[in-house]
Amino acid sequence: MGLSGSAFVPKWRDVSNNKEIPIGYWGSIGPAIGNDLVEVKGLGGLSKKRTTNVKRDWSLDLNGITSYLQIKAGLADNVSKLPPELEIYFNDLLAKGARVASFSLSGSQGGALTASFSGQFINAETVTPGSAPEQGQMFIYSDGFVGVGATAEVADEDLSSQITAVKREFIAGKKALKPGTVSVNVDSGGAVTDDGYGTISGVGKVEYQTGKILLDSIPSTSVIVSYHWYAEQDVIPSFDISSERSLTPQYGTSRTPQSIDIGTTANSGKITVKSSTVARILEAEDDPAIPDFDIMLKFIDPADVTNYILLMGTGCRKTAASAGTDPEGDLEIPFDISIGALTVTGSEA
Repeated sequence: MGLSGSAFVPKWRDVSNNKEIPIGYWGSIGPAIGNDLVEVKGLGGLSKKRTTNVKRDWSLDLNGITSYLQIKAGLADNVSKLPPELEIYFNDLLAKGARVASFSLSGSQGGALTASFSGQFINAETVTPGSAPEQGQMFIYSDGFVGVGATAEVADEDLSSQITAVKREFIAGKKALKPGTVSVNVDSGGAVTDDGYGTISGVGKVEYQTGKILLDSIPSTSVIVSYHWYAEQDVIPSFDISSERSLTPQYGTSRTPQSIDIGTTANSGKITVKSSTVARILEAEDDPAIPDFDIMLKFIDPADVTNYILLMGTGCRKTAASAGTDPEGDLEIPFDISIGALTVTGSEA
């Protein structure tokens, strides 16, 4: 009887820090082993073929992201510049010394966060599958906040003119507020900064995308806010982030790989924005006077605000753009970007 996908037991581990990686929702998998072939030809129509180097590849699609550790598995460490070494259990096959050559993370409105991995591994062995682990809560796009562009600071913005006898909701002058930078001072009681998840302790809540601040109580005299905000305030219906590097197996006098040489990582992405003007594509023209910018992707589990994923991309530049629409749709502009460095953090179970 064949092994069905419903009976498949997955597992993976970051060997670099001896940490189990939460499973998430595995889709398709692709461990593969092949051989190089060398052929020698001689006079008289003679020829001989022999197999030489063994090639060991793997791939994995995650249909649902549940932890920042899954994203971290595909990124290069910003200190060592290397992706982590992994052990991947494909049911009863254990792939050891695995590295990621190509990683992509995608999100779009109405869907779950997804990721794809491909790479190589050094050796493998047969193991006994354990029990299926817990998958955890998946993140969906509407759990997220996407900030794009250089951030600017607004200090001591006075919202006191919005006060009424019943009003608790106030709107900051700018939108796309940067999490962890929103400070609110109500009735001169002292400024309190948000926790990065939308809560201002003892004061109220903030919606980063809209700049809306909902106070726990009705203020009487003053509401003063300070914050950093992202210049990019468009609706962002989708994004794709990629991280790639070359992997070269080293064999020496062995037919099987003994180690893997790892090339330099290149990070890139595509951010799609809704736009009211086609001329917006001109932003992709190279201008040395325009500074690098950052992107922030933050996803918070609404049922447990301590469960989050924060992906920061620094040293970004727009490299290309195109505009497209149709009679039934809105104008969308995908911007291709280069990314200097990617850093991911989050909560752990």
